[in-house]
Amino acid sequence: MTLTNQALSSAADKDLELSKQVCREAVNEVIEKNHLTLSPQFTQNLVVHLAIAILRIKTNNYIPLSQGQITSYKANTNYDSAVEICNILSKKFDIEFPESELALISMYLSKNNVLDVEFNAGVNLLDDEIIDCIYKIR
Repeated sequence: MTLTNQALSSAADKDLELSKQVCREAVNEVIEKNHLTLSPQFTQNLVVHLAIAILRIKTNNYIPLSQGQITSYKANTNYDSAVEICNILSKKFDIEFPESELALISMYLSKNNVLDVEFNAGVNLLDDEIIDCIYKIR
């Protein structure tokens, strides 16, 4: 690694650490306000996800979700908390969280209370439109 690459890497690491700190503050604010009970490890995982999500959003890299997945996660009781966290971070970083990212954060918040197998059992990996096309092709 050249000196320039080392300097860039160091700057990126500092940016990530700053992002993580801001994310941690937002998560803790919403946890306290909404009386959520999250383990320290779970909270740390969410903070890392949020910091990486911010980097992805800034570079227009999104995780695609089917409409069925988004609908399922939006119906979750923790969706409002996910929206609150994202609203705080949107203002701090001057970004917009897409609906799919809100759904993913809701999923993260849900994992603390719901087993993966139970929660994901009702999630469609394919949109209804795609499923209709598959049936028509058969």
